[in-house]
Amino acid sequence: MRLVPRPLGVLALAFLSIAVSLALVLPVGVLIYWLINGLRANADFPALAPAVRHSVEMALAGAAITVALAFPVAILSARYGGLLARAAEQAATSPMPSPVSLSRLRSSSSASAMPPASTRPSGCSCLPT
Repeated sequence: MRLVPRPLGVLALAFLSIAVSLALVLPVGVLIYWLINGLRANADFPALAPAVRHSVEMALAGAAITVALAFPVAILSARYGGLLARAAEQAATSPMPSPVSLSRLRSSSSASAMPPASTRPSGCSCLPT
């Protein structure tokens, strides 16, 4: 029996290939862009080493915690299935906020963190007075 690719499958594969390529290429491109700008501005990169190390340590710790919490749910749903596994999966993914709620939270928290207009410098047009 020979599998024949369907047109919709080829389109879906092309779309997913483009999406994955952009997801990998864009962040690396942005990092290279800012690295070049930092080199042009004579940035003091050795002074940034502690901040970079701290960021990497926190990212690794967050990844380890995520894997440790997700692994039992994945094993339960892959090996056993059923109602309990489905409930565990839904309970694990239900606290995930949507991107819309995250952007609203970010904008509201950044606006509340701004100092009052009377204490801002006169040239600051961050928020309308």
